Amino acid sequence: MFCEGFYLHRLMSNAFSPPRSLKVMYVFGWAVPLLSSTLYGILRGILNNESCWTFSYERLEWIFDAPNVLFLFLNLVFLSNILRILLTQMQTHPNEPGNFR
Repeated sequence: MFCEGFYLHRLMSNAFSPPRSLKVMYVFGWAVPLLSSTLYGILRGILNNESCWTFSYERLEWIFDAPNVLFLFLNLVFLSNILRILLTQMQTHPNEPGNFR
C-alpha cells in the first residue's frame, strides 16, 4: 500500500514531469518486508527458540509493527497532500465562469 500511495502522490504532485522508472518502488516494496521478516526470524531463532512459535514476544513484535505504523503514517501524509492538491485545483477562480466546473 505504501508503494501505491507514493506512486499516486508522485503522479499528483509532479503531473507535468516525465514519468520515471518504477523499479525503485518494486525493490523497496519487496525489500522492506523481506528484511523485517528475515530479521524477526533470525532474532526469534536465536533469542527465543525454546517455546512455541505462536507465543507472543512484545519486544520482537515491534520489528513487524514499527514499519507498519510508519508506513500508515506516511500514507496519511500522502493522502492529505493529494486531497490538498485536488481541493486547490477544484476552487473556482474569479476570472473563470462557474458553469465550466
